[in-house]
Amino acid sequence: MQQAEEELLVLAAQDGDNRAFQRLFQRYQSALLRYGYKVSGDPQIAQDGTQEAWFRLARNIRQLDDPKAFKSWMYQLVHWSCIDLLKKTSGSELQLDQSDVVPEVSDNKSEQQESLNAAINRLPALEKQMIHLFYLEEMSVRQVAQVLRISEGTVKSRLNRARRLLKERFDV
Repeated sequence: MQQAEEELLVLAAQDGDNRAFQRLFQRYQSALLRYGYKVSGDPQIAQDGTQEAWFRLARNIRQLDDPKAFKSWMYQLVHWSCIDLLKKTSGSELQLDQSDVVPEVSDNKSEQQESLNAAINRLPALEKQMIHLFYLEEMSVRQVAQVLRISEGTVKSRLNRARRLLKERFDV
């Protein structure tokens, strides 16, 4: 979906167009579920957190001032909905997902791909989330910062650190 088309859909959804909202839902639902799982490590929490995020989004979409911020706003809603559910269900400190950030690929993947996946898996949880959002979800530094509620400078430095760690571990 083109950025301009997405912005038009957001504006239409803000005006009460249910079909526009449904198209946004269809476009992002599976990616948001995957991200919810990356945050929580639990498929049920990912499902519930994503559903809660869509409810919040539907209730508050008119409050979004800039349609360009829609994607990062959605990811932020999923992120914090899943974290809230984790806190409620665990009753303890948040345990971030340690699973792969890189999607699974077929058995014939190269040794380089396997080495890269292993190196990414050894990154700290926050850096893995940033790699996921920045490279796989193709978010900007600003969007990643909004989702994770950290400064853009922190995102840049942590992404740089993650790339440096990958370079060292991957022997690039």
